[in-house]
Amino acid sequence: MKGWLRFLSAQATPEDVYRATFWIAVGLVGFGLVMVFSATYFVSVANSFVPYSAIIHQAIWVVLGLALMFVASKISPANLTKLAPLLLFGTIAALGAVLVPGLGQNVYGSSRWLGVGSFQVQPSEVAKLALILFASSLLAKRDPKLGFKKRTLPVLVVATTMCALIVIEPDLGTSVLVAVIAFALLIGSGTRARELVMVTSGGLILGVAMALDKPYRVRRILAFLHPWANRSTSSYQEVQALAAFATAHLTGVGVGVGQSSYNYVPNAQTDFIFAVIGQNLGLVGALAVLLVFVALVVLLFKASTLVSNRIDSIFCFGVAFWIGAQVFFNVGAVEGLLPVTGVPLPLVSAGGSSTVILLVALGLVRGSLSRAIRSENRSNKEKIANVV
Repeated sequence: MKGWLRFLSAQATPEDVYRATFWIAVGLVGFGLVMVFSATYFVSVANSFVPYSAIIHQAIWVVLGLALMFVASKISPANLTKLAPLLLFGTIAALGAVLVPGLGQNVYGSSRWLGVGSFQVQPSEVAKLALILFASSLLAKRDPKLGFKKRTLPVLVVATTMCALIVIEPDLGTSVLVAVIAFALLIGSGTRARELVMVTSGGLILGVAMALDKPYRVRRILAFLHPWANRSTSSYQEVQALAAFATAHLTGVGVGVGQSSYNYVPNAQTDFIFAVIGQNLGLVGALAVLLVFVALVVLLFKASTLVSNRIDSIFCFGVAFWIGAQVFFNVGAVEGLLPVTGVPLPLVSAGGSSTVILLVALGLVRGSLSRAIRSENRSNKEKIANVV
């Protein structure tokens, strides 16, 4: 395979994947800015008479994220082994801090943010990256034959602690995503099938218990099963999203046009940005966006096979699963195939913490590829020297 799709071929080099990761990330955040603007322009005018307030806020986060991505591209995850525990403990402390009155910022009944004014950080987003860094370092150094207590259990304890704190916020969707990431890391590191079955069984039981623990969660599940029966109450957002898709047809109604741009889909710029994409660009545009995400996930899995050490390999595998699972949860909820979980569409939805942390994670993937490129170049030079 030649040309700009070479990064998807079996012959792709670390350099091909390194470049493609950057351009796909830039393309997604740029596209996200257009969709966020489409979803917020008229609402911003109606609420504050400042039509560009939401897009400017998101653009600032995107610029910060791209700058940090550039910095992270100079660093391999394997170089952060000593910092991983510090980041982990700091993240867990921040997850606890959001629950403290006066420290955590309460929005729509959930305490998920730390910060002042419009500058707010969501620790649960940082938790995903912290978990992957910690687990990839630990799992890479410990042989799968060591057994459950010495290898799998530490990862489960960390993931369960994070999930418990995130559920209390409350944010069941992100806690499920953290659990999925932890499970993926165990798979990617070669954990024995018997342990994976045990972890899966325990996770399913715990997940069902949490889902049925609160009345509002039960209502959300029932609303998912019977959206049209609750279309004016608990399923209003889902039904409006489906209505937006229904009017889009093949090519959409155009950017900035349609009910999704007039707040018929509440907070469409965040968790329901895919409804805006569907209505603006139609079936063709929505499928094209999904194909880009598929390409990115395939790219990251490819990166996990090209990097030069096991820590970097597990890290890339975890990031691939993270993005893939998050797209699945978001699109599934918007399309009515899954309960609404409040999980944003990676790099596209409005949200500073999510965008910045994902760009940093992709930067670290590029850092691991950069290390592989240097290793490959040294190897080639040695071969040439030996021939001479």
